Amino acid sequence: MTGWNRFFLLPFLGIFFASGCEQLNAPLKEDIEYNLSVHPITSGKELADAIAGASGGRTFTVMCDITIPAAIAVNSSKAITLEAYRDGRTVHIRREGTSALFTVIGGRLTLGTDRNKGTLILDGGGVGAGGLINIGGSSAHLTLNRGAELRNGAGTCGAVSIDTGGTFTMNGGVISRNTATGRGAVHIAGGTFIMNGGAISGNTAASTGGGVYITKGTFTMTGGAISGNTALGNGGGVFVTGNGTSFIMRGGTISKNISASAGDGVYADSGLVSFTMSESAVVTPDNAVSLGSGARITLSGALTANPAANINMMIMLPGIPLLYGDTLSGNPPNYQRFLINGDSGKIGADGKSL
Repeated sequence: MTGWNRFFLLPFLGIFFASGCEQLNAPLKEDIEYNLSVHPITSGKELADAIAGASGGRTFTVMCDITIPAAIAVNSSKAITLEAYRDGRTVHIRREGTSALFTVIGGRLTLGTDRNKGTLILDGGGVGAGGLINIGGSSAHLTLNRGAELRNGAGTCGAVSIDTGGTFTMNGGVISRNTATGRGAVHIAGGTFIMNGGAISGNTAASTGGGVYITKGTFTMTGGAISGNTALGNGGGVFVTGNGTSFIMRGGTISKNISASAGDGVYADSGLVSFTMSESAVVTPDNAVSLGSGARITLSGALTANPAANINMMIMLPGIPLLYGDTLSGNPPNYQRFLINGDSGKIGADGKSL
């Protein structure tokens, strides 16, 4: 155990422990034993140096609030896990300057673990140009688990940017209070986003996609919540655009988002995109789905929510294709689980407006 500049003496263990964190209290015996298997981090420079020198898989436990000197790169030789010290404390990672906190270039970064009880917050301080985390390159992967939050990011994307080849898996945790000068707290540009749990809430975009913006990539949602986000353009919750872009919603809830234009919940901008709903997916009636020219909702299997979504039509006309696929599955059948303009219109078994 080297590189530690302060020590805690625990006679009952016969072990010296170190910390550069002034607010760190003497750990309990079980906490000390817990941390023997990981690397305690007590300063931003220590974390930057530790990740730079790491090879393969390493877990680092952040013991207190730290500030990193610049963006930290996680390259293809590294699989890094960051967690908060487990005694229930909340610790922040902040950065000097305006860059992102982390760039994941072919490597793997995991934030939060199921075993710890603390909360790790990546905090951008509400200023910046690059959001909080940028992901790109073959095999680059970010995982967000329970006990981790991405907060107060700012830039073209608010919190996470996923480029071609990159993957972001959200199993839990929170993405909140981020401000995008462009699009999306989570911005997918050719990458993959898998949301299994957690919450994306209270984010703002100056353009489209207050919660999630996706173009030329794939967003699969099986659980969690996208709520309370705001876009000054279309798509308060989710904005889907670009040839071949796919939003697959198998579960989770989209609710209480606001768009200054169209699609408080979801905006699918054209027939070039794919928006699929199945299983327990629900976009609550207060959060309309808006479909651009040629866009439809593809249904796969029997839905369980009723209503599953409320489709907004600017002009009520019969014969407009709105649903596609398994319109007849379920009891009641899927096509009866959708509202038009809050139930002022109906959809037929063929998926077209009546």
